[in-house]
Amino acid sequence: MTEYPSLDPVCRVEPSSYISRRDLNEPCSLTSGGTLAFGKVDLLSFVHEHGTRCYIVDLKQVTRNAKRLTESFKGYPGKFRPFYAVKANSNESIVSRIVEEGYGIEVTNIHELLFAVKTLKGTRREKTEVSIICNGVSKNHAQRPYKETLIETAFNLQSKKGYDIIVNLSSVEEVRFANRIAGKIGGDLRVGLRINPGITPKTSEDLATGAGYSRFGIPIEHLENAVEEIKDSKGLMKVAQLHCHIGSQIANVNAICGTYGNSKASIRGEIPILCSKVIELEERFGVHVDQVNIGGGIAVKYVKTKPANMEEYGEFWPNYDVEEYASKVSNTFRTIHDKEGLEYPELCIEPGRWLTANTTALLLAVTDVFDVQDKYRESLKGSGKWIITDGSAMTDAHDAVLLQQWFEIVNVSKIGRPLEVPYNIGGIACDSGDVFAWGRDRTGPRMLPKTDKRDILMVLDVGAYQQALASNYNMLPTAPAFNASEP
Repeated sequence: MTEYPSLDPVCRVEPSSYISRRDLNEPCSLTSGGTLAFGKVDLLSFVHEHGTRCYIVDLKQVTRNAKRLTESFKGYPGKFRPFYAVKANSNESIVSRIVEEGYGIEVTNIHELLFAVKTLKGTRREKTEVSIICNGVSKNHAQRPYKETLIETAFNLQSKKGYDIIVNLSSVEEVRFANRIAGKIGGDLRVGLRINPGITPKTSEDLATGAGYSRFGIPIEHLENAVEEIKDSKGLMKVAQLHCHIGSQIANVNAICGTYGNSKASIRGEIPILCSKVIELEERFGVHVDQVNIGGGIAVKYVKTKPANMEEYGEFWPNYDVEEYASKVSNTFRTIHDKEGLEYPELCIEPGRWLTANTTALLLAVTDVFDVQDKYRESLKGSGKWIITDGSAMTDAHDAVLLQQWFEIVNVSKIGRPLEVPYNIGGIACDSGDVFAWGRDRTGPRMLPKTDKRDILMVLDVGAYQQALASNYNMLPTAPAFNASEP
């Protein structure tokens, strides 16, 4: 008998071990009849009524996540202000739910800014109560169809309409441009400076925005030039915030917090570097910064048990939960500021992924199941079967293709049955890379119960970035989204 490479144990996690568990699969539960529910919706009944290739969203989970995060930071000794990174999921219902919990909005271009301004008018909060932070690159360039740049638009909203907006300038060129615009608009304009600390955390290289080679943020060695440019504005601009965001899905909290010794950080971390620069700005340049923004990056447990192969799958299994994250972040600031005898800054964070990932699942129908010839199985880690679905990873869960990201997949029709067959799982797009999971990379294969045509599969944790990255490749229409908060 031919022997094939063993499957990683992460492929063999029984759904019963993570269903309904916080940080693993909180929105799902088993009904009294033994079927699987998402939010308040029995999934088999839902599919019978609405069909498949669709997202299902639990808005109550959005609220739970937002409340849990703010509750976790109650131990921070200064003022705490959370912002939602709208790029993660711009569904208006999701954005509004998060804003109603007291969050501001983080945007990265003029399209997101104007969307946020329009969307916030539909919430119960007054527009001037909702803070907005503008990040991203090319903020000094007008994007079609708009005639103004993001910097100009944000400055006008801040100066003429009273919006609480900070523009985080991320290059010396942006600082110079902002200086010129401030000269035209006039007024005490509040800006921030985004620095690049040169930290490469354990995450996908595509998500590491604080690496020294990244295009995001002012390199530390150029910070002095940026500060001098702002001082040349003769008071038209005030540095209100120092900002840093080292990446998304940061699996090790030490990349954020480092370890702080008697004199300096013994492990380079984002917060110690930020704090040292705040002190430097005050001592060298007389620039007092009230706010420190540590960006986002809170990671999601995409795999549902600690993987045996941490080198391959460790970025999908963070070494903390959100309470531990908040505690370590708060304690890091406390250690540094107590030692230096400084006031605690106003702490801003900008999570997106953690707030929305587990709120949404993707439902698919199995359209075909067939065997792979024995001679090719070794190339697929020993898996001898393909499942074809009515959805597309390339259009519906693009990070499975782009980043080889792990998304847990459940056979809803066979819930409770033993996992016994390793499958490769593909989509309907006419592209060899359209796979949710396969043995050619780290996404698969996947152990499922014996699966048949017309079974229903559910792809978990797709609420962050997947709908935002959706495309119409092969002229496929965008998959619709349904509310699972009500039966």
